Amino acid sequence: QGYEGTGRGFLLKFCARFPHLHRFELQQPIRWAQGCPLEKMVSEALVFDDENFTHTPQGNIVISAFEQTLWRSEPETPLKVYQLLSGAHYRTSPLDLRRMMDAPGQHFLQAAGGNEIAGALWLVDEGGLSQELSQAVWAGFRRPRGNLVAQSLAAHGSNPLAATLRGRRVSRIAVHPTRQREGTGRQLIAGALQYIHDLDYLSVSFGYTEELWRFWQRCGFVLVRMGNHREASSG
Repeated sequence: QGYEGTGRGFLLKFCARFPHLHRFELQQPIRWAQGCPLEKMVSEALVFDDENFTHTPQGNIVISAFEQTLWRSEPETPLKVYQLLSGAHYRTSPLDLRRMMDAPGQHFLQAAGGNEIAGALWLVDEGGLSQELSQAVWAGFRRPRGNLVAQSLAAHGSNPLAATLRGRRVSRIAVHPTRQREGTGRQLIAGALQYIHDLDYLSVSFGYTEELWRFWQRCGFVLVRMGNHREASSG
Protein backbone atom coordinates (compact mmCIF):
# COMPACT_ATOMS: atom_id res chain seq x y z
CA GLN A 1 0.00 0.00 0.00
CA GLY A 2 2.97 2.33 0.17
CA TYR A 3 2.19 3.66 3.65
CA GLU A 4 5.84 3.31 4.66
CA GLY A 5 6.96 5.77 2.03
CA THR A 6 7.35 3.43 -0.93
CA GLY A 7 5.27 1.76 -3.57
CA ARG A 8 2.44 4.06 -4.67
CA GLY A 9 4.44 6.70 -6.50
CA PHE A 10 6.54 4.00 -8.18
CA LEU A 11 3.49 2.09 -9.38
CA LEU A 12 1.23 4.97 -10.36
CA LYS A 13 3.77 7.37 -11.83
CA PHE A 14 6.90 5.54 -12.94
CA CYS A 15 5.42 2.20 -14.06
CA ALA A 16 2.57 3.93 -15.89
CA ARG A 17 5.12 5.16 -18.44
CA PHE A 18 5.87 1.60 -19.57
CA PRO A 19 2.72 -0.04 -21.00
CA HIS A 20 4.50 -3.32 -21.79
CA LEU A 21 6.14 -3.66 -18.40
CA HIS A 22 6.38 -7.17 -16.91
CA ARG A 23 5.43 -7.05 -13.24
CA PHE A 24 6.44 -9.49 -10.53
CA GLU A 25 4.58 -9.28 -7.23
CA LEU A 26 5.37 -10.83 -3.87
CA GLN A 27 2.21 -12.46 -2.50
CA GLN A 28 3.70 -14.41 0.40
CA PRO A 29 3.68 -12.32 3.61
CA ILE A 30 7.10 -11.94 5.20
CA ARG A 31 6.15 -10.17 8.45
CA TRP A 32 3.02 -12.09 9.47
CA ALA A 33 1.42 -15.45 8.91
CA GLN A 34 -0.46 -16.31 5.74
CA GLY A 35 -4.16 -15.57 6.31
CA CYS A 36 -3.51 -13.56 9.49
CA PRO A 37 -6.95 -12.51 10.86
CA LEU A 38 -5.55 -9.21 12.18
CA GLU A 39 -4.22 -8.33 8.74
CA LYS A 40 -7.63 -9.10 7.24
CA MET A 41 -9.42 -6.95 9.82
CA VAL A 42 -7.07 -3.97 9.34
CA SER A 43 -7.24 -4.30 5.56
CA GLU A 44 -11.03 -4.24 5.58
CA ALA A 45 -11.28 -1.43 8.16
CA LEU A 46 -8.86 0.88 6.30
CA VAL A 47 -9.99 -0.16 2.79
CA PHE A 48 -6.55 -1.29 1.67
CA ASP A 49 -8.01 -3.02 -1.39
CA ASP A 50 -7.90 -0.40 -4.14
CA GLU A 51 -9.94 -0.49 -7.30
CA ASN A 52 -8.17 -3.05 -9.51
CA PHE A 53 -9.76 -1.76 -12.74
CA THR A 54 -10.66 -5.24 -13.96
CA HIS A 55 -14.32 -4.36 -14.67
CA THR A 56 -15.24 -1.76 -17.27
CA PRO A 57 -18.17 0.52 -16.31
CA GLN A 58 -20.77 0.18 -19.05
CA GLY A 59 -23.43 2.50 -20.43
CA ASN A 60 -23.90 6.25 -20.51
CA ILE A 61 -22.26 8.34 -17.81
CA VAL A 62 -24.54 9.90 -15.21
CA ILE A 63 -23.11 12.59 -12.89
CA SER A 64 -24.50 12.91 -9.37
CA ALA A 65 -23.39 14.52 -6.12
CA PHE A 66 -23.40 13.00 -2.65
CA GLU A 67 -22.43 14.07 0.84
CA GLN A 68 -20.76 12.31 3.76
CA THR A 69 -24.10 11.17 5.20
CA LEU A 70 -24.18 8.53 2.45
CA TRP A 71 -21.60 6.55 4.45
CA ARG A 72 -24.41 5.80 6.92
CA SER A 73 -27.28 5.11 4.55
CA GLU A 74 -25.56 3.61 1.50
CA PRO A 75 -21.85 2.98 2.23
CA GLU A 76 -21.24 0.99 -0.96
CA THR A 77 -21.23 4.13 -3.14
CA PRO A 78 -18.68 6.25 -1.20
CA LEU A 79 -16.61 3.11 -0.67
CA LYS A 80 -16.34 2.55 -4.43
CA VAL A 81 -15.51 6.23 -4.93
CA TYR A 82 -12.74 6.04 -2.33
CA GLN A 83 -11.32 2.88 -3.91
CA LEU A 84 -11.22 4.54 -7.34
CA LEU A 85 -9.54 7.67 -5.95
CA SER A 86 -7.10 5.57 -3.93
CA GLY A 87 -6.21 3.42 -6.92
CA ALA A 88 -5.45 6.50 -9.03
CA HIS A 89 -3.57 8.71 -6.55
CA TYR A 90 -0.18 7.88 -5.11
CA ARG A 91 -0.48 10.04 -1.96
CA THR A 92 -3.47 8.23 -0.46
CA SER A 93 -3.33 7.26 3.22
CA PRO A 94 -5.86 6.10 5.85
CA LEU A 95 -6.16 9.74 6.93
CA ASP A 96 -7.86 10.45 3.59
CA LEU A 97 -10.52 7.86 4.42
CA ARG A 98 -11.15 9.58 7.74
CA ARG A 99 -11.35 13.00 6.07
CA MET A 100 -13.78 11.65 3.50
CA MET A 101 -16.03 10.36 6.27
CA ASP A 102 -16.17 13.23 8.76
CA ALA A 103 -13.99 16.25 7.93
CA PRO A 104 -16.02 19.46 7.44
CA GLY A 105 -16.37 21.08 4.03
CA GLN A 106 -15.95 17.95 1.91
CA HIS A 107 -18.09 17.40 -1.22
CA PHE A 108 -18.17 14.57 -3.76
CA LEU A 109 -19.41 13.79 -7.25
CA GLN A 110 -19.53 10.44 -8.97
CA ALA A 111 -19.72 9.51 -12.63
CA ALA A 112 -21.68 6.28 -12.79
CA GLY A 113 -21.73 3.90 -15.72
CA GLY A 114 -24.41 1.35 -14.94
CA ASN A 115 -23.77 0.08 -11.43
CA GLU A 116 -20.05 0.85 -11.59
CA ILE A 117 -18.11 4.01 -10.76
CA ALA A 118 -16.48 5.44 -13.90
CA GLY A 119 -15.18 8.63 -12.31
CA ALA A 120 -15.02 10.52 -9.03
CA LEU A 121 -14.39 14.07 -7.87
CA TRP A 122 -13.50 15.22 -4.34
CA LEU A 123 -13.92 18.91 -3.51
CA VAL A 124 -12.91 20.89 -0.42
CA ASP A 125 -14.31 24.21 0.81
CA GLU A 126 -11.71 26.94 1.30
CA GLY A 127 -11.49 30.62 2.14
CA GLY A 128 -14.09 32.67 3.95
CA LEU A 129 -11.46 33.90 6.42
CA SER A 130 -11.99 37.06 8.41
CA GLN A 131 -10.41 40.26 7.07
CA GLU A 132 -7.95 40.28 9.96
CA LEU A 133 -6.83 36.69 9.36
CA SER A 134 -6.67 37.19 5.59
CA GLN A 135 -4.40 40.20 6.06
CA ALA A 136 -2.20 38.18 8.43
CA VAL A 137 -1.91 35.46 5.76
CA TRP A 138 -1.01 38.08 3.15
CA ALA A 139 1.65 39.54 5.47
CA GLY A 140 3.14 36.10 6.13
CA PHE A 141 2.30 36.01 9.84
CA ARG A 142 -0.34 33.27 9.72
CA ARG A 143 -0.75 30.03 7.80
CA PRO A 144 -4.00 28.41 9.01
CA ARG A 145 -4.25 24.74 8.10
CA GLY A 146 -6.07 23.97 4.89
CA ASN A 147 -7.11 26.78 2.56
CA LEU A 148 -4.31 25.91 0.14
CA VAL A 149 -5.44 28.05 -2.79
CA ALA A 150 -7.02 30.77 -0.64
CA GLN A 151 -3.70 31.31 1.13
CA SER A 152 -1.79 31.25 -2.15
CA LEU A 153 -4.07 33.93 -3.62
CA ALA A 154 -3.49 36.15 -0.60
CA ALA A 155 0.24 35.53 -0.23
CA HIS A 156 1.22 35.56 -3.91
CA GLY A 157 -1.56 37.61 -5.44
CA SER A 158 -0.76 40.80 -3.50
CA ASN A 159 -4.34 41.00 -2.27
CA PRO A 160 -4.72 41.22 1.53
CA LEU A 161 -8.41 40.29 1.32
CA ALA A 162 -8.14 37.42 -1.19
CA ALA A 163 -8.59 34.76 1.50
CA THR A 164 -11.93 36.27 2.53
CA LEU A 165 -13.39 34.97 -0.75
CA ARG A 166 -15.14 31.63 -0.49
CA GLY A 167 -14.04 28.93 -2.90
CA ARG A 168 -14.07 25.22 -3.49
CA ARG A 169 -10.89 23.37 -4.47
CA VAL A 170 -10.56 20.16 -6.47
CA SER A 171 -8.74 17.85 -4.08
CA ARG A 172 -8.87 14.63 -6.11
CA ILE A 173 -10.24 13.61 -9.48
CA ALA A 174 -10.02 10.19 -11.11
CA VAL A 175 -11.53 8.42 -14.11
CA HIS A 176 -11.55 4.66 -14.63
CA PRO A 177 -8.74 3.81 -17.10
CA THR A 178 -11.14 2.11 -19.53
CA ARG A 179 -13.41 5.19 -19.65
CA GLN A 180 -10.75 7.85 -20.03
CA ARG A 181 -10.59 10.30 -22.96
CA GLU A 182 -14.38 10.31 -23.21
CA GLY A 183 -14.89 13.67 -21.50
CA THR A 184 -15.85 12.17 -18.14
CA GLY A 185 -13.43 14.39 -16.22
CA ARG A 186 -14.85 17.51 -17.85
CA GLN A 187 -18.37 16.29 -17.05
CA LEU A 188 -17.42 15.99 -13.39
CA ILE A 189 -16.03 19.54 -13.33
CA ALA A 190 -19.14 20.83 -15.11
CA GLY A 191 -21.23 19.07 -12.47
CA ALA A 192 -19.21 20.71 -9.70
CA LEU A 193 -19.87 24.14 -11.20
CA GLN A 194 -23.59 23.59 -10.75
CA TYR A 195 -23.14 23.47 -6.97
CA ILE A 196 -21.04 26.61 -6.40
CA HIS A 197 -23.49 29.40 -7.21
CA ASP A 198 -23.03 30.92 -3.75
CA LEU A 199 -19.22 30.71 -3.92
CA ASP A 200 -16.64 32.99 -5.53
CA TYR A 201 -14.49 30.50 -7.42
CA LEU A 202 -13.58 26.89 -8.18
CA SER A 203 -9.85 26.12 -7.99
CA VAL A 204 -7.28 23.37 -8.33
CA SER A 205 -3.60 22.97 -7.42
CA PHE A 206 -1.65 20.34 -9.36
CA GLY A 207 1.81 19.18 -10.30
CA TYR A 208 2.35 20.80 -13.69
CA THR A 209 2.65 18.74 -16.84
CA GLU A 210 1.60 19.80 -20.33
CA GLU A 211 -1.02 17.05 -20.47
CA LEU A 212 -2.56 18.01 -17.13
CA TRP A 213 -2.56 21.69 -17.98
CA ARG A 214 -4.36 21.00 -21.28
CA PHE A 215 -7.01 19.07 -19.34
CA TRP A 216 -7.61 21.89 -16.87
CA GLN A 217 -7.69 24.43 -19.70
CA ARG A 218 -10.40 22.40 -21.45
CA CYS A 219 -12.32 22.46 -18.18
CA GLY A 220 -12.25 26.28 -18.26
CA PHE A 221 -9.57 26.97 -15.65
CA VAL A 222 -7.16 29.91 -15.91
CA LEU A 223 -3.57 29.68 -14.67
CA VAL A 224 -3.02 32.27 -11.92
CA ARG A 225 0.21 31.07 -10.33
CA MET A 226 3.06 28.73 -11.27
CA GLY A 227 5.46 27.74 -8.50
CA ASN A 228 9.15 27.18 -9.10
CA HIS A 229 9.60 24.27 -6.73
CA ARG A 230 7.88 20.97 -6.04
CA GLU A 231 4.82 21.20 -3.78
CA ALA A 232 4.35 18.40 -1.26
CA SER A 233 0.57 18.68 -1.67
CA SER A 234 0.48 18.19 -5.44
CA GLY A 235 3.77 16.57 -6.49
